[in-house]
Amino acid sequence: MQALLGGTDLLSAIAVSRAELVRWEGHEEQTSLLDKVVGLGPLTPEEIESELGGGWVGEEALAIGLHAALVAPDFASAVRVAVNHSGDSDSTGSICGNVLGARDGVAVIPGDWLSVLELRDVIERLALSW
Repeated sequence: MQALLGGTDLLSAIAVSRAELVRWEGHEEQTSLLDKVVGLGPLTPEEIESELGGGWVGEEALAIGLHAALVAPDFASAVRVAVNHSGDSDSTGSICGNVLGARDGVAVIPGDWLSVLELRDVIERLALSW
């Protein structure tokens, strides 16, 4: 996320994260999924589950969220890709939204989504206080 907030493109940020990750014991499952995600094109919801899992564990959830962010043309499409599968869609959608928010800022979130966001004023105050 730090790389994205600094203006790094998503593929480069994944590479930076991967380079750090391989320094730690037990990285193999996550690095394998990161490598797979970088090489994939768009997937159907069924293909997401067969290729990346259901998102029920962290490695899979991150892979699905990143996949959606990489293949979709815009924020709304990416979040839809991230949540339209039979797995842990709230986690995968959250990861995708956070990644794209860090990269692109709040302006990419559709206005009609923001207009119905519960506690939007509180969320915005908290975000701006950092």
